[in-house]
Amino acid sequence: MRAPVLIWLPRNLHQQCVENAAHWFPLETGGVLMGYWNEETAVVTSLIGPGPDAVRETHNFEPDQAWQLKAIAQRYTASQGRETYLGDWHSHPNAQSGRLSGLDRRVLRAILETPGAQAPRPIMMIVFGTNEGWSAAVWLCSHARRRRVWWQAPKIVEMTLKMW
Repeated sequence: MRAPVLIWLPRNLHQQCVENAAHWFPLETGGVLMGYWNEETAVVTSLIGPGPDAVRETHNFEPDQAWQLKAIAQRYTASQGRETYLGDWHSHPNAQSGRLSGLDRRVLRAILETPGAQAPRPIMMIVFGTNEGWSAAVWLCSHARRRRVWWQAPKIVEMTLKMW
């Protein structure tokens, strides 16, 4: 069995996601995870917000993609290429679990199949719950044999969300 992938997420960044989810509750919100891969470990170093024209609804979130792409490019340049796009995070308000929706799966597949994203293993973190308490689930998408897509997730292959 393959070793679990580790996702390192600083407490302050996790807290920013939770605070953002709580602020927009009961609407969905989200953003971008920036950082780098070190073999089987993803290190999240910063977040990029949803953008000024993001669409937030009860069961849908659409980031301001043009704004995010510009912010990703600026972050990449400012870090001299060390920080790259790792994936996305978004909230599922009033949810009992961080399961991926069909749309979430399609978004991950699209990221995986978009060479310009330069994300061969995109991550999606879902912050779920209510203002009484929030949890997070992390999903990873990558190619398997014959270009099929497989998912590493807490229910399939244990993923470790580490915070410091």
